[in-house]
This record gives sequence, structure tokens and C-alpha cells, in this order.
Amino acid sequence: MSKKPREKSLTPPRGQLRFGVFRATRPLAAGALWLVASNAVMNVAAATADWQRLPGATQRIAATWRDQQLETVLARVVEASDMPVWIDRRVNRQQLVTLALAETTVANAVQQIAAAAGYEATPWRGVVVVATPGAADEIETLGLAVREQLVATPAPVRRRWLTPAAATWPQLTEPRALLMQWIEPLGLAANEAARVPHDLLPAASLPALAPIDRATLLLGGFDLTLQFDTGGAPRIAPIARPVRITREYRLRPQTIAAFDAKLAELVAAGLAEVPGGARAEQGRRVSIAASAAGHEQLAAALSGRNAAEPPPAKRPPRRSPGGERRYSLRIEGQPLGPVLDQLAAQLGVQFVWGEGLAAAEYRTRRVSCNVRDVTRAELLAAIVADAELACDIADNTATLRPVQR
Repeated sequence: MSKKPREKSLTPPRGQLRFGVFRATRPLAAGALWLVASNAVMNVAAATADWQRLPGATQRIAATWRDQQLETVLARVVEASDMPVWIDRRVNRQQLVTLALAETTVANAVQQIAAAAGYEATPWRGVVVVATPGAADEIETLGLAVREQLVATPAPVRRRWLTPAAATWPQLTEPRALLMQWIEPLGLAANEAARVPHDLLPAASLPALAPIDRATLLLGGFDLTLQFDTGGAPRIAPIARPVRITREYRLRPQTIAAFDAKLAELVAAGLAEVPGGARAEQGRRVSIAASAAGHEQLAAALSGRNAAEPPPAKRPPRRSPGGERRYSLRIEGQPLGPVLDQLAAQLGVQFVWGEGLAAAEYRTRRVSCNVRDVTRAELLAAIVADAELACDIADNTATLRPVQR
């Protein structure tokens, strides 16, 4: 019989009876990349996998709080587990929480703590966002919307906005000063930062996030967001609600009924719309405007799975009429290294770094691409472009080299 992990001793604040932390017994879930047919994209992992990828998510805790401030309770969990948590500005940090938790995971504990105060805790790009119901979905949608604007900007501009870095700030930091620190080097003018109302932030830190994501989190609390011109110059504007992004779906006979039912449900709830009021018909492509969560539900209905279930691990790539395989892929701000590793496994390609290339540095560069029905060579070229690389492929060997200027 295995021994129960020894409880870690923590000195509880007044009103807290017990707080135990145990080591995780299961490994964290790995990410996944899917190359699929023309109507699919790189999949957002299921909610469970998103939680498990967070630091400390599977650690075990047992705790009881009586009339403790929400901020204090969350701080204790963060200290014990190293899980990064962002408390949205619209959350009442001083709200009192009374909660008794039997032994459970840190991930489950954070969700229960937020729910006890009337809020939601949602993983987003490696950070847990504690916000009012629906706010995390809005932040995710805003993040996707601003990244779509970046697609039209030059590759060096995209790379700067998508290169992650950790951030720490002291007590009583002004949000506009923090914003200038983050993105003034990327072109934010002082008069744009002045649109952010005066406020004072508590001391906090964030793990490595792209500047565009840090700005989205910070501005969202003020009902503001970023916008970009084609040159990549940023400006700050009020959030135009409802926040939606448009995606195109190709309807299939076997799932059109489920898709229509889910679409009708989302439209009735005011969470989606069909631009122009076009009717969805079998075999047609239809454009839908919805939030990120709405699109996840529609994609699940179209694929015939439950939205809470993880997507299929792998689907065969599409072949053109001539027999050549075609690929469709959409990724946003992903480190090049893990993307290449997963492509090597799925495509059977060996990546070779050209002479003199600092592979370790290039592997950390963030890349984005959105391609449909392309050849293998075109796919690889699109993926490495943001890293300022070119790819020469012969048989199953892909040689990476710097872009010639």
C-alpha cells in the first residue's frame, strides 16, 4: 500500500483553519497540434487539458476558509502551488469567502473559490483569469481579434508583439505606466496610454506572455482594447460589444442538424449571429460571428463531438485530386520549437538546422500562420516565416536557414 503524501505545513492567516499541499502524482498533459481538412484549425485544447498544463494544477490541497477576503484566499493558493492567477480589475477583491474544501486539486480549488464569490476562473494562455461570468470568454475573443489584426502587419512587427516575456510590478503601480513599460517600445504613443483611467494596482507578476496578451488582460479591466493599423501601430479604443469574431464553416450532411441546433441556441441567447442573415445549407460554407466559446461549441457540433470532450488526436491530411496531400493549419503565437517537434512526428519529417544557426534561440520565437489546402512545402514555409527562416525540403528532410535579405 502506498503511503499518503506528507502534508506541507503552512501558517494559516486568521480565520483559516487548515491548508495542506501535496505533491502531484500525475504528469501534466502535453499540448497537441492537429493538421486537418479545410474547415478545421489548430484546436484549442479541452478545458481539462488547459488546467492540467498550468504549474501546480494537479497538486493536492485541503482547506477551510471562514470570512476571508477573496484576494487573500487566492494568494494562499498561488503561494503554495505557483499557479499564475490574474484577478480582473472588475472583481471585488475584498469580497468575503467562506468555503471548506476536501482534498482536491489546486485547479479544482481555484474554480470553487471563484464560484463561491460569484466569479469564474478560466485558464487562458497559461494564466488563470478570475473574472465576472463571461468576462474570460470576452478576453479570449478580444485576444483572437487583435491577433487577427496583426496578420496584416509585417512579420518583424508580429514577432515583436508575440514574443513572450515575464512581468513583475510593485505595489501601487499605475496601469498606464505599466502599459507604457510593456508596449511603448512597440509603438504605443503617450496620448494613447492616457486613455487608460488612473488607478493603482496591487503588486503582482505574470509568467511569460506576449505583449499583446498582457495588454489585452490589463486593458480589458477598463473596457478597453488594442487596435492596429496595417503598419502595426497600436491605438487604444473602447471595447465594441458584443465582442465577436467571424469564422467560416463548411457544413456536412451528417452533422448539419446538430450544427443548426447549436447555432439556433447561440443566436437565441444573443451569443452568435449569421452576418447578412444567410441561411445555412448543406454543402455550403457559412460565416458565423460569435465569441471564442461560441465558436468552440459550433466546431464541436460540426465534428459530432461534445464541446467538453477533447478533439480527435489526429485526422488524415487531405489529398488533392492529383493525389498530393494538402494541409490546413491555423496557429497563433506558438513557440516554433514545439510546433516543429509535433510536425516532425505527424509528417515524418526530420528538421535540420543550417550551419551557424542558433537553434535554441530560434525555437523560442513565436510564430503564427493561417493556411488552407497547401502543400507540405508551402505549409512549412508559412510556419517558419515569422521566425525569419526559410525551409528547403528534400524527401523527408527539411533544412532550416535564415531568410536572405
